[in-house]
Amino acid sequence: MANNTSKKRRYNKRKRYKANKRQREQRRLEQLHRTVLENIPDDITLLFPQARDIHRKFVLHVGDTNSGKTYDSIEACIGAASGIYLAPLRLLALEMQEKMLDRGVKCSMITGEEENLIEGATHMACTVEMLDTTKPYDIAVIDEAQMIEDEFRGWAWTKAILGVNAPIVHICMSENALGIVTRLIKSCHDEFVVERHVRDTPLVVERKTFDFPDNVKDNDALIVFSRNNVLYVASELKKVGIDASVIYGALPYDVRKNELEKFATGKTKVVVSTDAIGMGMNLPVKRIVFLEDEKFDGKTRRPLNGPEVKQIAGRAGRRGIFNKGYMNALVGKRALAKALREEYVPIKKARIQMPERLLDLDMSLIETLSTWQNVTNEELFEKTDIDVIMKKCIKMEKLNKLSDKKSLTKKEMWQFALIPFDEGNASLFALWEHLVSLYLDETDIFIDFDFQFSYGNKLQDLETDYKKLDLYFSFARQIGLRGEVREIIAKEKQEVALKIIEKLYDVSDQKKKCKRCGKELSWNYKFGLCNRCNQERKLYGREYYRTPRRKNPRKQ
Repeated sequence: MANNTSKKRRYNKRKRYKANKRQREQRRLEQLHRTVLENIPDDITLLFPQARDIHRKFVLHVGDTNSGKTYDSIEACIGAASGIYLAPLRLLALEMQEKMLDRGVKCSMITGEEENLIEGATHMACTVEMLDTTKPYDIAVIDEAQMIEDEFRGWAWTKAILGVNAPIVHICMSENALGIVTRLIKSCHDEFVVERHVRDTPLVVERKTFDFPDNVKDNDALIVFSRNNVLYVASELKKVGIDASVIYGALPYDVRKNELEKFATGKTKVVVSTDAIGMGMNLPVKRIVFLEDEKFDGKTRRPLNGPEVKQIAGRAGRRGIFNKGYMNALVGKRALAKALREEYVPIKKARIQMPERLLDLDMSLIETLSTWQNVTNEELFEKTDIDVIMKKCIKMEKLNKLSDKKSLTKKEMWQFALIPFDEGNASLFALWEHLVSLYLDETDIFIDFDFQFSYGNKLQDLETDYKKLDLYFSFARQIGLRGEVREIIAKEKQEVALKIIEKLYDVSDQKKKCKRCGKELSWNYKFGLCNRCNQERKLYGREYYRTPRRKNPRKQ
């Protein structure tokens, strides 16, 4: 009896201890939550004091693709004493810098992966994430503001609208962004006018059926939604005597520029592209043809939505070149045509990132991020997705504990976490981790520079090498290395770009083949095995499927 009583006491003691521990942890989390809330102003606009010190006038350019929104804004920017253009893509930032330089305007350029600083520059072209809200300009242009709802990048457009330090701001957007943008401007107590733009060239959905590749015409843009399919389609066009330019997100700027120039100058008559073509690229496209009607958005494979169809299809009928633009599709034409006619659904909330002032709080960066993520979204704002940033910060916390020389400050960790690269690429993530480790060990980050690259013959390896060079440059800039470093990396990037261009010319290598027997397959064949190999796999089992096909097993 006494023994049972003793066990019961120990059990109750452990139970009370666990309950008290949970309560202490809950009180700690509540205190962290209160601390974070106390350091976030009720008025988010106060996070940008330089912009609040001036009265700004916004000119809101609203309209569909190819309606002249960006053109009018850039003309106003070029005519100002100083100005900044905020681009959705680095390709557009570089394109705009070249345009301004051609017009005699000294313009610098900064993106996450590159920079070209011109001495005495009065203008700046940069990706929207690179905006410095403390630097004043006479005029600013914010392009593609409908991106404000993007769960990963939308915060940069919110920051630009609330914080850009210019008395005149031009914002280009589609109809669905007008409501949220005007609400943000009103919250800043600034004024705005709306200028609506209408396409100069009508967009017509063709009634006739499209057959690939028989019905491909000059000045067509063929749209697919993966890098591999771009290359497969270009390869099939090559077989029937049609040379095509190719555009997809992984292509380096130099290569993409080369491909665009070939199409613009008529060296190639057709362009095969992903939806990258929808973001402000001015090309002599007469007809957009969707070869696919679904895309993988990073989470699931889904049908294209209305804004996506409008953005891409709107590239047809380049103003000043064609009187009409046309749209057709290999599959799902009825649904795509319906999406093209759909009314825009207004964007309800703007994405916002964790305010950097929270880095000064007396808590770890992981705790700060976790607490920020648990803060309730406001009526106007929704927090951006920080899962990737959290993953990087957890990794840096572990590296900090292993280092016996120095520790990363919270600000350094935050800056390293924001370095842009494809985190889903294991090779790139490993390189980023390696660079952080070298920095912690106070070792030259270029100590094993040459060993990080394959410089192989495969196109995908060359593209990864180029991305590694981008990552080296971004990291070097964060830790204050410039000058010769930039020249070394620029030279290496040029060499890799030339190899990529050489591989793209030989698109015959980029064929879809059966994974087992190597038989050539159609670009849109849905399986990795040809029909024969698939039947044999079912008949003879997986072990047979895994061996190269040599003889018919029925004759053995």
